[in-house]
Amino acid sequence: MKKRKLACFLLVLSVIVIVIGIYYSNFEYVSNKNSEKRIAKINKDIRDDKSVKNFYVLGGESQLIQLIGQKSKFGIANKTFREKVFVDTELYLWGDKDNIIGKSLTIVGKSQDGNKIQLASIGKVSKNGHIKIPGESNDISVAKEQLSLKFPKKGKWDLDIYIDNKVFGKLSVNVLPYVQNNSSAPSSDLL
Repeated sequence: MKKRKLACFLLVLSVIVIVIGIYYSNFEYVSNKNSEKRIAKINKDIRDDKSVKNFYVLGGESQLIQLIGQKSKFGIANKTFREKVFVDTELYLWGDKDNIIGKSLTIVGKSQDGNKIQLASIGKVSKNGHIKIPGESNDISVAKEQLSLKFPKKGKWDLDIYIDNKVFGKLSVNVLPYVQNNSSAPSSDLL
């Protein structure tokens, strides 16, 4: 009798585990599908407006990454930049692979007072881009590079992005004052 009760208990427990597993996998599928739809709608709304600086790509695990830059050309992950602090970010590049992969990359910043400094330099661009958004006709970035940027002063900075010593793109960022407990959380402090 005890064996029969134990067998029934294990059977019920197995059914519960299976039902929970099915529910969880359906929930994750719906969640990912909703993220993909949301990204597609956001990008559709700004697809033809080249002057819009914010746009999104899909990172690993259906993570939305907000970029600033020029859609279908380049974008830097939207971070809070603070003076005198290194901020880790990513640069995504679109275009002809032959004109990007294996070429040098340099980012030069110019402060409001005209001070120019080199913020980043990579000998050869080599990394793959982002994940394609399902159902979206966007181009997949051909390259993605990790950057660590440090600005010496607060204020507006104009950035020139060079590939193979030719200007590839330009954008402006607002660098905030230094604070003791710096956070690199996404912000809308970009110009």
